[in-house]
Amino acid sequence: MSNVVAPPARSIIASKLLRANARDLEDRIWLMGSHAIAAEDIRRAIAALPNTVRQEAKENFVLLSVMAKRSGRGG
Repeated sequence: MSNVVAPPARSIIASKLLRANARDLEDRIWLMGSHAIAAEDIRRAIAALPNTVRQEAKENFVLLSVMAKRSGRGG
C-alpha cells in the first residue's frame, strides 16, 4: 500500500490564489480555518511562488483576506 503525499495546505492556498473565482476563494477560506493556517503562513508560501505569478497571488490574497474577515474566519 502506498501513501498519498500532498503539499502543505498553505502551499495549495498560495498556488490557488492565481485563480480568483468565488468557489475557489471560499475553498481557500475553508482550508485556512480547517488547517489553522495563519495569514503569515500563506504570505511565506506566496513568496515561494515563481516571480512571474507572485504579484497576482499577492493581489488575490488581499481579496481572500477581506472575505475571510467577513466570514468570521480571520485572515
